[in-house]
Amino acid sequence: MIARQKQISFYTTSHTTGNMMMTQEMVMNEVQNTLSELLTRYSYSELSKKMDMSPNTLHKIASGCRSNLKIDTVLKILQMGNKCLVVVGD
Repeated sequence: MIARQKQISFYTTSHTTGNMMMTQEMVMNEVQNTLSELLTRYSYSELSKKMDMSPNTLHKIASGCRSNLKIDTVLKILQMGNKCLVVVGD
């Protein structure tokens, strides 16, 4: 059984096209919300092992102390929460 993923769109198109642009702040909010949801099911230690990330890094992201994340970190967190990020160019 394959779990259905929620899709989060990150549009990089110009304002003249009429597409909604998801800002970096909006993406970070989604990452933090997803991480918070995951932390209701897993401890920092369990989650860090599943995601191959340090518990300290996860804690910094969850608390908002770390906001400049690599795309692979964003993707790991979103994928763990059955979500994906779609980057759409012009």
